[in-house]
Amino acid sequence: MARKKLKACWDDVADICSRTLKGWRAFEPGRCETIELEGEGIEEGAGATYICDNDGRGFTLIYAWHEPENRWHDAEVHTVCCHVELAIIIRGLGPETVFRCPDCGRKCTRLALRSWGLRCAKCGDVVWGSEREGRVGRLVRRANIICQKLGLQSWVEQPMTKPKYMTARRYVSLLDQRQRVLAKIAGEMARRRRLYGAMPMHMADLHTAIRPRQEPVPANLWSEDYWG
Repeated sequence: MARKKLKACWDDVADICSRTLKGWRAFEPGRCETIELEGEGIEEGAGATYICDNDGRGFTLIYAWHEPENRWHDAEVHTVCCHVELAIIIRGLGPETVFRCPDCGRKCTRLALRSWGLRCAKCGDVVWGSEREGRVGRLVRRANIICQKLGLQSWVEQPMTKPKYMTARRYVSLLDQRQRVLAKIAGEMARRRRLYGAMPMHMADLHTAIRPRQEPVPANLWSEDYWG
């Protein structure tokens, strides 16, 4: 069985957005600016040089890509210079200026900075974080969003009192949403327990959803008593 290819995530890579650039009038002919960037392959605090064409139909972005050291090669730095053409698309609120991917020519509003140049999501193998999550991971993320609205730090916490700023109707609605999501998490865990037994290796997406928050996990999380 072929190993699943691991794609980059928009949360981790450095990128540029056409709407952000338009906000500070970057598409004016002849404009030259330094853009602050952060993300994979970009040194912290480093910037990229942005140069708009004299006719305003495109721009050039120059940045330094830092390749980390691994077992195949030493750390290295090389300069990437990429030219991007602009395009106009019609949306509900009128025309919008977007990018053309330098590789495939696809129109898009976001380009990722890669070691081989600027690329769209398809050419750069970049996805949103939610696309890399499993079913349990998505449910945990939804539960965390609800718990944040309830003033909690994590989905494993129990709501004790209603936040002062919240109406009773809204509070009851959030409690109901939380209960339904937790029921789905419990159902998914029970299904996997029936199929695979109590083996943590089959709960990898739940571990992934918990680990980035660096919060303590209840000792009885994997027991049936915790989920009632």
